[in-house]
Amino acid sequence: MPSYYRNPDAPTPNRPFKIGVCFIVEMDGGILVDRREDDGSLAFTGGTLEDGESVEDALARELFEETGLEVSSAAFLGVFSDPTRIVAYRDGAVHRILSLAFVIVPRPGTKPRISEESLELLVVSTDRLRELPFWPAHRPIRDAYLAFDGNVVVA
Repeated sequence: MPSYYRNPDAPTPNRPFKIGVCFIVEMDGGILVDRREDDGSLAFTGGTLEDGESVEDALARELFEETGLEVSSAAFLGVFSDPTRIVAYRDGAVHRILSLAFVIVPRPGTKPRISEESLELLVVSTDRLRELPFWPAHRPIRDAYLAFDGNVVVA
């Protein structure tokens, strides 16, 4: 599913905003990166906040569904609401997305496993993370993580 960020050729949204959680998983001396099944791009893991679900519950559910990992600790990185962050889904739905991003440390002793939404999971160094061609909607989250100074990001 393609995503867009500050792209004048992005499709016009035809559905309401989607709110999601996004994880920067710090493990094994690096950052966990997902190669997406739908378009082969690299991204962080995450997913949609479901109706009636708390952010805390969405964090735990999505992390486990996407990676098999459990949350040991979570720190809030920021909220990403730039209206040019758009995702076009396979069913024709096009949404602007608002992401709540967290830095996650998983419970010790667990190894990630891929879900049906991933081709592979990679642990990369922060230097390599900076260079990777990232899924457009996650680029501002990646850049904020790499520049993080301890202050919550609102972008």
